[in-house]
Amino acid sequence: TVQLVVETLAEVGTLEGTDHPPKALYWDSLEDAQGEAYAAQVSAFDRLEKALGKEALWPVLHVDADGVARLTRMLSEAAPIIRENLLLPDIEYSAEFSIPIIPEPFAFMQLTRRKEHADAVASMGCAALVALTFLAVISWLLVNPPWLPGK
Repeated sequence: TVQLVVETLAEVGTLEGTDHPPKALYWDSLEDAQGEAYAAQVSAFDRLEKALGKEALWPVLHVDADGVARLTRMLSEAAPIIRENLLLPDIEYSAEFSIPIIPEPFAFMQLTRRKEHADAVASMGCAALVALTFLAVISWLLVNPPWLPGK
């Protein structure tokens, strides 16, 4: 996804201030403190650039209205595929990772991390099957009541 956006931006935008191709940071790998530090750095260099009044200190990518429209169109076309591949995997899983702080045989202190993911389509399918089964059992009990004596 990021590579698709970077390639499209390289096609529709004009890059000033560097000879290198544009790159994108993988923001999911940054923690809050790292993101705040990066934002503070960008803000400081923007103020320095304004104070010096010279050419740009940071590389700048200019995108015109046609480029924005092309980027919007590309993302709109790619959104269903991205959603299908990234947000709704075909599996459900649960994993637990644990690392003992004090080695065996005294491993009574551990770092533990639990990760779970449930596929929305599979979960709703199972919920629908359970509801239909419950409805069938209730219907059968209403048609053949076990609490009434035989005729």
